[in-house]
Amino acid sequence: MALAQHETTWISTASALPACGQPVEFMLDARECPIVGVYSEDGFRSRWTHYAPEIVRQWRGAEAAPRTSVEKEDASAHC
Repeated sequence: MALAQHETTWISTASALPACGQPVEFMLDARECPIVGVYSEDGFRSRWTHYAPEIVRQWRGAEAAPRTSVEKEDASAHC
C-alpha cells in the first residue's frame, strides 16, 4: 500500500474546512495520530468510519493513494 503524500501545514477545523472530495489527513480532538481520509460535505471520512467536523481538531491536504471504484463512488455520493 502506498503512503499518502501530504502538506506540512495543519489547518484548524474551526478556521477552515477542506473542499468536498479533498483527500486529507486529520486529527481528532483527543488524538495525536493522524487519520487518512477524504472530506465530504457532512464530515471527514476514513476507511472505517465518518467523523463530524466538531470532533476533528485539525487537518491538512493529502495526495491520496489510488482508490478502488467502490471507494470513489462512495466519496462522490456525499458531495
